[in-house]
Amino acid sequence: RKFDSVSHQLASRHYISTFNGIESKYEAIKVSILPDNPVGILQLNRPSRMNAFTETMGEEIMDIVGRINSMDDVNQMKCLVITGCEASNGKYAFSTGRDLKISAQHTTQEQKDYYMSVALQSVLSMKDCVIPTIASIRGATFGWGAELALACDMRFLSPCSTICFPETAIGIFPGAAGAVFLPRVLPSCSAAREMIFTSSRYTGQEAAELGFGRLAQNEENVNGHAIDIAVKIASNAPLGLRQAKLVMNKSLTGNLEDALELSKKLRAPLSNTEDFQEGLRSFEEKRKPKFQGK
Repeated sequence: RKFDSVSHQLASRHYISTFNGIESKYEAIKVSILPDNPVGILQLNRPSRMNAFTETMGEEIMDIVGRINSMDDVNQMKCLVITGCEASNGKYAFSTGRDLKISAQHTTQEQKDYYMSVALQSVLSMKDCVIPTIASIRGATFGWGAELALACDMRFLSPCSTICFPETAIGIFPGAAGAVFLPRVLPSCSAAREMIFTSSRYTGQEAAELGFGRLAQNEENVNGHAIDIAVKIASNAPLGLRQAKLVMNKSLTGNLEDALELSKKLRAPLSNTEDFQEGLRSFEEKRKPKFQGK
């Protein structure tokens, strides 16, 4: 129900004007912030093409993530939910990946290289978003769409979603970091290889069993569930959230000693913040903390 109200608000909005006072018009995504919580909603918005990826979509994702990363007020947005809008045919899709009609029009090597570059960089920009990110997955999630979801910190899946990496079936492989991220996300590298080598389609329930994400209770409530988690995350201290994400990302890409050193370096200063003192006071006074990001 929360998400339905947000979707209604977004229906007539194609821009976001709350970041540093700058209005940016978007064509392939819709962005807003929940009225009562610092939670951002990013909808992939190409309903006539099942939210398939284009250069414009990738450029806009990079733009909005850049704006989030450079926010002056860390309390303005503390968590971001990414999802797909309902398709024109009434079906749901997170994203069906590469728009084959668009990519078929790329006749020069320069055009092909740019398309691949934007696909990869948009996924990497989501990975580098400074705030926690949640992919809310309902419906078709193919190729680049699955790779974008892998770049998020968490993934929630509706049972009837369809997850697929179709690339090897058409002579390529998941080049927007999917072949790198999937073995790191799934607890079994063998399962990751199976998903990519076979190009098989997996239901949301099957993908969740492999470790791709967590399963929502039913088909209709995945967005609401993702937003409930995002609101809970956004109730916590912004500086702690950001630093925790940095350390966890480092632990996945670096060695143990480097990750522990970064944890020590980032954790110590937080003990001297106003937010930490507020957290201690609120615990003693049995009330909700009011974090300022200081």
